[in-house]
Amino acid sequence: LRMALTEMICCAQKIPVYHEQALPDVNNQKFKLTFPRWNQAFGTKVYRNNKLVESSYEINYFKGTILFDNPLSSFDMVHSDYNFRWFEDEQLDRFLQNAVSIVNFYPPQSGHNILSLPDVYIPLVLYGAAKDAIRELLMCLNFQQPQQVFGGMEAAQKAFGNMETLKKNYEEEFTRLLEQKKFGKYPKVR
Repeated sequence: LRMALTEMICCAQKIPVYHEQALPDVNNQKFKLTFPRWNQAFGTKVYRNNKLVESSYEINYFKGTILFDNPLSSFDMVHSDYNFRWFEDEQLDRFLQNAVSIVNFYPPQSGHNILSLPDVYIPLVLYGAAKDAIRELLMCLNFQQPQQVFGGMEAAQKAFGNMETLKKNYEEEFTRLLEQKKFGKYPKVR
């Protein structure tokens, strides 16, 4: 479910960052970049003094840090190209669980969780989780730093409009599917 949700909100889970300057620690050995949760498959590039470096360092993809084997000079500049995920796995799980709870509330009421969810409700849960994830991202776009990720205030406003349309489509599909749930199987009564 988490992978399917990631595909539905892929614009938030595959965000590229180009040539960001890293901040060194006091020893000039560990360098931190703005965003954690890097996607390894997109080929991170590390530059030292604007020259591509291909060895003598280790990347922590979860924290968004680069650790060099030896301390660098205080005059060295480190930059990186990377691709990151906006949402943590725990956030995606929360969106999914909230959607399952809403599905359980509508008739016929049920007590499903993510692990016991019948296949017939999977699209419904995915649409519910995706609309909540996009809603949170839209809220974040009201602030300066997330706007910079999307290219500044004007580009963020354009992205906001596009994502608002996508969220509305997901909400409509979620509502339509919830209305159809009442025509499903009801539990037998003794």
